[in-house]
Parts: sequence; C-alpha cells; structure tokens
Amino acid sequence: MKKHLLSLAILWIAAMTFTACQQTEMANPKPEEEEEEALAQDLVEAQDEEIVDQFFASIEDAAEYELINGNNSRTAQAYAVDTDETTNSIIIDYQDGWQNANGDILKGKLTIVWEGDRRSSERSKTLYPEDFYINGYKIEGTRQTIWNKEAQNFTVLLEDAIITAPDGSVMTRDASWTINLQRDETTNGRYRFGTATGTSRFDRTYQVTIKEDEALFYDNSCKLGRSRFPVSGIKTRTVTKDGVELRTKTIDFGDGNCDYKVMVTIGEYSMEIDLRPTNR
Repeated sequence: MKKHLLSLAILWIAAMTFTACQQTEMANPKPEEEEEEALAQDLVEAQDEEIVDQFFASIEDAAEYELINGNNSRTAQAYAVDTDETTNSIIIDYQDGWQNANGDILKGKLTIVWEGDRRSSERSKTLYPEDFYINGYKIEGTRQTIWNKEAQNFTVLLEDAIITAPDGSVMTRDASWTINLQRDETTNGRYRFGTATGTSRFDRTYQVTIKEDEALFYDNSCKLGRSRFPVSGIKTRTVTKDGVELRTKTIDFGDGNCDYKVMVTIGEYSMEIDLRPTNR
C-alpha cells in the first residue's frame, strides 16, 4: 500500500513496539523468541486493521467520483460504466485492471446504489464490490453510508468485510460509525465515534471503541500526508485470542492542536509519540 494509505497504521506500530519494550520490564517476561513472535504479529495486525479501512476508503473515493462527475470521456475510455437513473444505480466494470491516481490497480465490478441527489455529497449510498480486487487483494463486503439531513450526520456501516491477500491470508471487519459534521465560523471538520470488530490474519479478534463523548475530531485543515489527522478524542483497542483478552491500548489524540502527537497508554504505562515523518 502507499505510505499515505498507511499513515495511521504507524500509530499502532509505534504502540505495539512500546508494548514489547514494556513487557520486558514486567515480572515473568516471555522467552525472547516468544516476545519477538508476538511483536511481529502485532505489527502485522496493526497494518491489517488500517489496510481494510483504507481499501474501502479507496472504493468510496471511486464511487464518489463517479456519482459526482458522471460518465465523461476520460472515464469512458478507462473503464466501462453502466448508469441507470431509473433505479439509481451505477455499475463500474474495471475489467482486467485500471490504475487510479494513487497508483492502485482496481479490477472487477463495483455497484453503487444511491438515494437523493447523486451529485450532492449529502446523500445516502450503498457499495457492492463483485469479484473485486485492489492490488491483488480480493475485497468482499458491503459499505453503506446513510445521510441524516435533520441531524446533519452520516452513519457508516461496513458489513461482512473480508479481505483476502495474495498469499491466501484473510482479514475481516465490521464497523458502525457516526460522522457528525461541524461547520461554523471557526470550525470545519467532523466528529467520528462508534465501534469496529474484526479478525487478523493470525485469527486474533480485535475491537475498536470510540465513545461519543470522546469522539475523534478531524479538522479539515490538519492533514498527515493526504489523510485527515485527528486533533482530539480517544480510541481504545482490545485484542483477544480464543476468548482471552491479551491487551488493551488507548490512544489520546490531544486537546485540539494539530501537532501530530498522541499519548499511547497500555496498562499503567504511557508514552507520547510524534507521528510526523521527521520524528519516526
């Protein structure tokens, strides 16, 4: 994946590394080889979670472009598009492969069904990938975005997501997020809260929780690479194996400053991490 697609994964990698260092200071440390194996799994799982989200974000970008821009000569030459205004549906067929602006190779079909004004960003839609691949990873599942005009927010549902890597390993994810838009004279951004669950390629289960009163706030002016970076809020991630909790981590994104710093807490240990490229 491109570096900009994995910017948030760096946070988890740093947190996992910190975990391993602290475990060596605890009573009854694991043998060195077990510790190294656990760390290696943690690093992969950290990327797994973000990769699944970013694959569906790439699908979201492709759908939004087609909904807003419609069928023009450039896209018509790049891939096949079948639009049916009577059923509010679009089928994009990338056939044997098409490269987007980020360098990702998309293959297969993507069906988009929308409600409301297709050219407005404030409308509902559902995305159905079919025999669909990004960079050789098979993408399955349904992503639904529901617009609530009265509340001025979106509900984003990711259901039965399955990502199969080229080596045959599998990652899964289900998520339910609420996105509250914040637009006034001083603030332009969005709050996100909700839960996500899934399994890694090591068949370990994780749960991510962001409470409503600790929602992550993404200021549109604060970006790390090409991705918006949270300036406040708290995220909790718990990992289990065979029903046994292995560890819980919290990440505090701060008090609203766009400083790219987070506080990672694991048990009684805390560590501040600066995620800017020059500090990694």
